[in-house]
Amino acid sequence: CFGDPNMADVQGVVTLDGNPVSDAFITFTPTSKGATSFAKTASDGSYRMRFTDRETGAFVGSNTVSIRTGDVKPDNSGSTKELVPAVYNQKTTLVAEVKSGSNEFDWALDSNAGKVIQPKMD
Repeated sequence: CFGDPNMADVQGVVTLDGNPVSDAFITFTPTSKGATSFAKTASDGSYRMRFTDRETGAFVGSNTVSIRTGDVKPDNSGSTKELVPAVYNQKTTLVAEVKSGSNEFDWALDSNAGKVIQPKMD
């Protein structure tokens, strides 16, 4: 990815009320052009954005960021519980300005920031 001037390394840590958030899904969606990058946090809340399964990185420029823990299971047998308020996912207010080179974005989330919306099964 780093041979492409439109892509840059992005990593960081996600916490909720000061505690690491494990198994959170993060997306960086460019606000102008480019494809969405994704990541899943480790047990210590750390993440590294991926453009594809083999390529790390996110598009340079302004990105809308979404962080969630709730997800419908692939077999539709239920869902994992959402712990993160909607202002960080469904109604996100998070934005990251990705620059060329290496970027670190740590997200200190607050559970009192608003309502938590659970994922809906189809």
